[in-house]
Amino acid sequence: RFLGGGYGLPTAAGERAARRVTELGGPGLETTYTAKTFAALLHQARDIGSRPVLFWHTHAASEPEVSGDRALVPPAFRGYFARR
Repeated sequence: RFLGGGYGLPTAAGERAARRVTELGGPGLETTYTAKTFAALLHQARDIGSRPVLFWHTHAASEPEVSGDRALVPPAFRGYFARR
């Protein structure tokens, strides 16, 4: 439903989602994957309610780094971060 015209082609919903995330100070979303995915998440927001949601934006295939106190990362997710 949120794919639009196909892979790599932006959608209006994705562009709106990307603008909204930027307005709120979040990371930039590209139109191939993340903006479309976030648009779908916004669409489901009413069903999600007040439950926590993790939107994992990797920016690349490399392992993310943890800056600051590693203990603040939930234990279930610590294995996903590079050890530096």
